[in-house]
Amino acid sequence: PRLLGLSRQPESSAWEVSSVWGNATSTEKAPAEALSTPRDLPFGLGCRADLPGVYVGPGGGQIAFRWQLDGHLGESVLHFKIDETEMLSHGFPQSTANVPEARWRRTTFPVEPGLHTCSWFFSNGNEASHTTGWVGDITLENAVLPA
Repeated sequence: PRLLGLSRQPESSAWEVSSVWGNATSTEKAPAEALSTPRDLPFGLGCRADLPGVYVGPGGGQIAFRWQLDGHLGESVLHFKIDETEMLSHGFPQSTANVPEARWRRTTFPVEPGLHTCSWFFSNGNEASHTTGWVGDITLENAVLPA
């Protein structure tokens, strides 16, 4: 299945397209729709969504997206990777332990020229409560997706 170029991996088919409710405490505008993990994702499991075939032109480009972690404090984590290399800047990977309130944030990463796969992975590390990971409003600069 594809949404905005995103493919949900078979082992992580839990990502769903969901309508987003606005959040008054957010400094970022909430997207109208976003990918979300289900609130009943069992403890210790995760889900992954890929954006394959991103071609970035000469000089490089960037990918930007909005994200939110919604739930109680714990150790649920949202990771972002480019070609299986985990991005370790802008606070990523993000943990519910580091994000005390659910609000939308926008993050931008540079992307080198060439063909890439961008991936988001959410792991539920919270036994006691439900946590949801959200990703939306994905934009690319100086890049194209396959038709």
